[in-house]
Amino acid sequence: MPPKKKKGKKKGKKGEGGEMSVKDKYSKTLQEMDCLKHELETRTELARRNDARASDLKQQVTDWEKVVAEEQEEKLDISAGHDQTIQDHAEYDGTTNTPPGVLTSPIYRSSSIRLRRS
Repeated sequence: MPPKKKKGKKKGKKGEGGEMSVKDKYSKTLQEMDCLKHELETRTELARRNDARASDLKQQVTDWEKVVAEEQEEKLDISAGHDQTIQDHAEYDGTTNTPPGVLTSPIYRSSSIRLRRS
């Protein structure tokens, strides 16, 4: 007995399946152009938003840098004022600007000198 023949798919008319008409190609091209235009508009808007946000952030950084500079200047002014106050007190007391706990009395200074000489 001969083998059975396989039933194949029915094929349409030649030329209809693979090729598109000029009208179909034109409408497809118009759709692709519309999609690309829409994508370009979306990306342009996103880029504008990002540029605006970057500009705002740069302004904030500039503002904070000014605040930090002012705080540092104020800190230096306070420190300088504190140093001046210590110098004023030292001149009034007749002592020098020494750390706390260090004996600055003339008696102690002279005894330490005597101890070093002996």
